[in-house]
Amino acid sequence: MPRVHRLSSEVIDRIAAGEVVERPASAVKELVENALDAGASRIEVEVDGGGIDRILVRDDGAGMSAEDARLALERHATSKIASDDDLARVATFGFRGEALPSIASVSRLTLTTSDGSSPEAVRLRIEHGGSATEEPAARPRGTDVLVEGLFSKTPARRKFLASAEAEARAVAVAVTRAALSSPAVAFTLRSNGRETLDAPAAVDRGARILQVFGRATLGELESFEARAGGLRLAGYATRGSVTFPSRRHQYLFVNGRPIEDRGLSRAIGQAARDAIRIDRHPGAFLFLTADAGVVDVNVSPAKTQVRFADSATAFRLVYHALHSALLAGKEERRLRPVPTGTVIAEPAATYRDPFAAPPTVPVIVPPPSPPEAGAEAPSPGPERRVPELVPIGQYRESFILASGPEGLLVIDQHAAHERTLYERIRDRIASGRVLSQKLLLRVLFEATPEEAVTLAARSGDLAASGFEIEPMSGRSYAIAALPAESTERAPVETLRAALAALADAGASDEALRRDRLAASLACRSAVTIRYHLAGEEIRHLLSDWAKTRDRFTCPHGRPVVLSLSEVDLEKHFKRR
Repeated sequence: MPRVHRLSSEVIDRIAAGEVVERPASAVKELVENALDAGASRIEVEVDGGGIDRILVRDDGAGMSAEDARLALERHATSKIASDDDLARVATFGFRGEALPSIASVSRLTLTTSDGSSPEAVRLRIEHGGSATEEPAARPRGTDVLVEGLFSKTPARRKFLASAEAEARAVAVAVTRAALSSPAVAFTLRSNGRETLDAPAAVDRGARILQVFGRATLGELESFEARAGGLRLAGYATRGSVTFPSRRHQYLFVNGRPIEDRGLSRAIGQAARDAIRIDRHPGAFLFLTADAGVVDVNVSPAKTQVRFADSATAFRLVYHALHSALLAGKEERRLRPVPTGTVIAEPAATYRDPFAAPPTVPVIVPPPSPPEAGAEAPSPGPERRVPELVPIGQYRESFILASGPEGLLVIDQHAAHERTLYERIRDRIASGRVLSQKLLLRVLFEATPEEAVTLAARSGDLAASGFEIEPMSGRSYAIAALPAESTERAPVETLRAALAALADAGASDEALRRDRLAASLACRSAVTIRYHLAGEEIRHLLSDWAKTRDRFTCPHGRPVVLSLSEVDLEKHFKRR
């Protein structure tokens, strides 16, 4: 057995870095929080390659003297903590000595800073935990931290990073959270040279939320406050029918820190389920303030988790406050419609047969080249039997009743149409055919910082499906055309759902991206429940659905059909 020995300081530093710096977004979070603690009124963040290649965080805060800058690059050096008791009363985000040495041990770090007390700034360079070099520099009061080649000398860590696109989205989320927690501070974020966030100082949290996400996305917000013991809650929630397919628009802060807490997440989810549809999620922005001793913020090195002295009280506080706000928002929606705030008018709704084939005047891209000579042609699969279905009628404008070879069928009309559209769209994209329907008027789309990253990275996938997106200024885009299968009712929501699907699919698997995108478009375009279908429409839907390769579930795995055999029916009525 090897003998026990002391680790080198370089290895110790890299182990410590792993606790704080898991990915580029972790480094950005630490550096931005340092800038906030320095009293910055403006913070600029730039990343290239998702932050793997380069991160720059610039602030106009207090800055450091040359002596403080040297100490900040040493382990366990700080200006925020002097005794053990101070750990329980940390009211700041962190301290420069906590993050800088950790980041410097796994990158090439350049620190340029000035406290304004001398005409010159100081610049320190350190590579992968080595010795720092120092030189004078020119910079006004404040600090620049440049991080290059993150994990370039620790390949075991680097190989576990996601794609540059996914890392850029994580950076966008980290900066968004910081901007939401500090509305009085101006933030900008640039990713690969494109500005994905420009948020000037805002008057309050509500204004900052709408500034970051856009009124067209969230509508008007319902604000609320509540208190229980040493906990105070200030929150904002979307009103009425403004809901989303995922929890991407839910943020939780404790004493200004963005946190993740299972108990409070369950409280948010339960409040949403009890107030609105179970398959939709409201936008919710919750800011908890806790007195000393009520919450422990030192649970994890990155301080993304907390521990409440009374978790049951925290749960009830969040649940009841958010539940009441969501109910009030539903009433507000009924009395006073939420304005959309769009600048470019959406096209007037026009009726289109939901079961008709795509338009025949689309933009068409030639299909892929034929296989090379000698290449083995794919063998056709076994011929599939298409069942003969005789429509009987529609139940509650949601389910189709039909007679099939095996008995009585009850078919979910939305799921069946969704399955049909999904296979049609997926196969079309795979074949390289681009089918688009031009919009009469372009529609303005205000992207969130995270969506802007996905839009830039996945523009090819969107174009292949039939979207035509024209970049405007900042995070503004114009939707000029939709995929041919889409309805024209809500172009913005169609694009937003497509971006979420692409983000969830990741960057490495083209087939997975194609499937997720097709499923999203199919869900948005399929006929809904509570929708009356004429007899010809029912026959058209059944005919198309019967020809699909997997007609028993929708793309999301929900069942499409309930079958009652003739034998089952006869047994039930005691005829067997």
